[in-house]
Amino acid sequence: MDDPDSVAGTVFATARGPGRRLPFRGWRAPSQEAFHAPPFGHLPEGAAARRAQERWIASNPLPTARQDLVEHPDDDSAYAAAHARFHPAFARAVRIFRFEDIMLIDAETLDIVYSYQKTPEFGTNLETGPSAGTLLAAKVRSLRGDRDRDDFRIVDFERYRPRLGKAMGFAISPIFDNAQMIGILAIQFPIDSINKVLTNNFDWQSQGLGASGECYLVGPDHTLRSRSRFMHEDPEGFVAEADAPIRRFGRTVVGVASGLALGSTLLALLFSHLLTRPLVRLADAARRLGAGQTDVAVPVATDDEFGQLGRVFNDMAIDIRRRKEQLEQQVIRNEELLLSILPASAVEQRRDGDERASREFADVTVLCADLAGVDALAARDGDARALAAVGDLVAAIDEAAEAAGVEKVRAIGGSYLAVCGLSVARPDHTRRMIDFGRSIERLVAAFQREHRVDVRAAIGINCGPVVGGVVGRRKFLYDLWGDTVAVARRLAADGTAIRVTGRVRERTGDLFTFHGPESVTLEGRAPIETWSLDRAEGR
Repeated sequence: MDDPDSVAGTVFATARGPGRRLPFRGWRAPSQEAFHAPPFGHLPEGAAARRAQERWIASNPLPTARQDLVEHPDDDSAYAAAHARFHPAFARAVRIFRFEDIMLIDAETLDIVYSYQKTPEFGTNLETGPSAGTLLAAKVRSLRGDRDRDDFRIVDFERYRPRLGKAMGFAISPIFDNAQMIGILAIQFPIDSINKVLTNNFDWQSQGLGASGECYLVGPDHTLRSRSRFMHEDPEGFVAEADAPIRRFGRTVVGVASGLALGSTLLALLFSHLLTRPLVRLADAARRLGAGQTDVAVPVATDDEFGQLGRVFNDMAIDIRRRKEQLEQQVIRNEELLLSILPASAVEQRRDGDERASREFADVTVLCADLAGVDALAARDGDARALAAVGDLVAAIDEAAEAAGVEKVRAIGGSYLAVCGLSVARPDHTRRMIDFGRSIERLVAAFQREHRVDVRAAIGINCGPVVGGVVGRRKFLYDLWGDTVAVARRLAADGTAIRVTGRVRERTGDLFTFHGPESVTLEGRAPIETWSLDRAEGR
């Protein structure tokens, strides 16, 4: 602007004053309690600007929409005089061109020194104030930087907070005093003005646009800046059509989300199955192993944690199987050891918890054999060699007993006690025992020939009831008691042949030849008759 006496030049000259700030001289600063901050936090920082807002906005008696009617407040400041002088000219321009507002902005400080509407941005700074982030402030800073007399900027519509969020656009242009840029003129226009121009005040048909033609303004963000004819004439249809892509997108999103959810669920089930399948196999194998099935193994096809766990389980199952086999073998050995010491019936009783294994047997056949002449072998060959030789003889007798179905009770020194019909009920237990006695005689005869020593076997056989049981706890043996055993021992101690009682002869008289009877006296008892097995038949 070349003429310094023009309207804008005078306003800027008056507004700057000494110190280049708003010099509202003569005004008294109100108290903090009396000052009411404008809405949206548009509180200016400087004291002069606060006084201006207090005088022109906060203390203005007119309503907000009519505050532009005040031309001269009750004060004598230079700014009030300049405002009273030039405000009517700006008001006339606003009414003629239907502007929303006209603002004057200091080119150096970017202070808003004049506002026709006296809205809350009046007195604030576009560089540091509450409106510094608006499109208007950005365009003003850009225009100030160019300092071109013929330049201008159009500020796109945005929701302008000082106008309660209404969409406002601006046209700004520099103001020059000769070659010096002294300010910026900002003309604010609402979107309603654009709508009226482009729609012929919503009368499209009179302008030759027919029943459906229209003209509208689109911004650089591809959104409407003016109202569509369709929006004005059929708001519900416009909203429905505008929402159609959103609804389609919503349906698409729902469909895709449902598909993704279903797919995710299926994938989750698949992966969970893949992840838990090794655990299920391992759990099943563990159950079978716990049930005693030791030949279980889980397949291992990976080197991950599940594979390592499967290998550890397989190693554990192999170790348990090996230990079980060792235990079973040990049990078998223990069983064999017990059977070598005890009769099978006693072993069964001890297995059932009866440690003494005491039991009465109604009818068995007992054999007692005394080997005479063993001491002579020890005197000749020594105790060790004699013990080894006698041990071989007893082992041979044990084999003969097993072959005859006879159970060995014990063998101590030169004494051998055996029974038949004890653990296994045998109807011919007496015959078997006589056959076993004859086998002892043959084995002793062979022993005599081999070792050239006079060893003879005296054998007594009796049948009847006995009582059997375990003697001892840690080092135990099995023994038989009763008259049947005592008589058999007495017969073995008196003679060198196989001697039997009357009962034995009665049962086997038709099978073997006996000589007798001979009377044998037992201590504390009446004499009994005994018979001797024919030696020729016994060889």
